[in-house]
Amino acid sequence: MVLVFKRLFLLSLTLVFLHTQAQAETEVTLQEAVERALVRSDQVIAGMKRVESAGHRYAEAWGHLLPKVTLHERYMKTDTPAYVFSTKINQEAFTLEDLGGAPDSFNDPDTVEDYETVLSLEQVLFSRRAFLGTEMAGAEREAARLRFSREEQEVVFRVYEAYFNSLMAEAYLETAESALQDAEEHLRLAKVAVAAGTGLEADRLRAEVALSDARRLKLKVLNDVELSRLRLGLAMGEDDAIRPLRTSLSGERPELSSLEAALPERPDIRAMEEQVLNARRNVRMMESEFLPDIGFFGALQANDPDTVFGNQGTSYRVGIGLQWNVFSGFTSAARRASARADEEAASRMLAAMKKQARFRVHEAYRRAEEAEKSLDLSNSALLAAEEGARLTRLRYENGLTTMVSLLDAQAALNRARSDLVRTEMEYNLALGRARHEAGTLLLELAGPLGAGRL
Repeated sequence: MVLVFKRLFLLSLTLVFLHTQAQAETEVTLQEAVERALVRSDQVIAGMKRVESAGHRYAEAWGHLLPKVTLHERYMKTDTPAYVFSTKINQEAFTLEDLGGAPDSFNDPDTVEDYETVLSLEQVLFSRRAFLGTEMAGAEREAARLRFSREEQEVVFRVYEAYFNSLMAEAYLETAESALQDAEEHLRLAKVAVAAGTGLEADRLRAEVALSDARRLKLKVLNDVELSRLRLGLAMGEDDAIRPLRTSLSGERPELSSLEAALPERPDIRAMEEQVLNARRNVRMMESEFLPDIGFFGALQANDPDTVFGNQGTSYRVGIGLQWNVFSGFTSAARRASARADEEAASRMLAAMKKQARFRVHEAYRRAEEAEKSLDLSNSALLAAEEGARLTRLRYENGLTTMVSLLDAQAALNRARSDLVRTEMEYNLALGRARHEAGTLLLELAGPLGAGRL
């Protein structure tokens, strides 16, 4: 009676736990999980801000080529002879009376006040460095966008992994429940055999131990299920646990040639190519230090002795300026040599990235191939284990074998069930990793949403 009560109590706890989880947790498909992650993930949002920042830096670089217009107002009160003389002329207030008493009146003039208003304009006409700087900022903006696309792919792959790991935990829960039911049935058979005088008390005790192990395993797997759902929510940018809906295997294993063909379009590789181009532009920028910068300038000036922004006296000035770096103490040559070294380093990094990407695609493809074959073997092993457990149970019921043999057959069946769950999920994960390494996973999972973001 106590044992029956314990069983009912454990079953009630399990049902309450599962009911509570089903009510509290949101259920999503894999595509829904991906789409929500692309909107809510903190990493995705941070990546968007980095792209936005790169866009502003490009606008800043472009702004150096646009006219610079400045307005300033200055008040001055002085009796400095040179300033007094020039101020009156600027105010167009210089008269013959100001020449009276010269030269003493020039050397010790009266105090004057002046409000000076200047509206000035500067425009770059030619600056190789400014032009290249704008090109480099534009390339960096594109590289930032491409890096962000790869960050999105990383987020999607983490969601993909968390999704199938959560499904695996739920599948393990099913195997744990089956193992618990089998262990309870074995204990029942042992008790029947003992009561009939055909079984041993030691067999009943072994069955009790096996039942305890099955219960502990189920408790552990229940905890794994909850943690896996929380991990899925975390990958999606959520604070709560997310429950994955069952999904079928992720299609056929793609051909290695198709995976390799997709590699050149992988965003992080394209971003590195932009960086190599920028390194080459930087070399040209260092070489352009020996070219002159030419610009136009102009200003409108108004001076008034009494009024802010007054215009008693007005004037203008316009001109063209040239600045030429003739000799800089060999610093330009050093910067040029450094830029060439940076270009070579960037080119080598790009070559290494392409080799590494190709290796990872090959590795992921081989693992997917291995997982596919393992899945077939696991299915065959489960069929054999189920049949072996069935036959051993019949033999035990007929007194032809021991509880030890029955428990061994059951352990083999439990392993076969777990192996099938593991290999199914490993196959899904291997397919996802192969597509992720080729850079196609986001497009395949997110559909039109993913296509619009690349």
